[in-house]
Amino acid sequence: MRHELPSEFSVGRIQWSQDKCRVMHGRRTFNYTGRTFSSANDVDVDHLVPLKWAWDHGAYSWREEKRHRFANDRANLFAVESAVNLE
Repeated sequence: MRHELPSEFSVGRIQWSQDKCRVMHGRRTFNYTGRTFSSANDVDVDHLVPLKWAWDHGAYSWREEKRHRFANDRANLFAVESAVNLE
């Protein structure tokens, strides 16, 4: 899901990697900054509820399959400008 998410938010034509596993180029305007990017390298996929927070609050006791589902849950993932994600 993390590799598919940039394609969901892209407007316009998408260019996939040769193996069709990653979005290489698309067009995306970020809600937080209003800036538009076309390179997938400028996009990070982040968790609304951080995995560390979930772990500290009980995810350590979940079965591996449930942790995997949580980590890839579309409702918990969002695309963010890489530069903003570092702040």
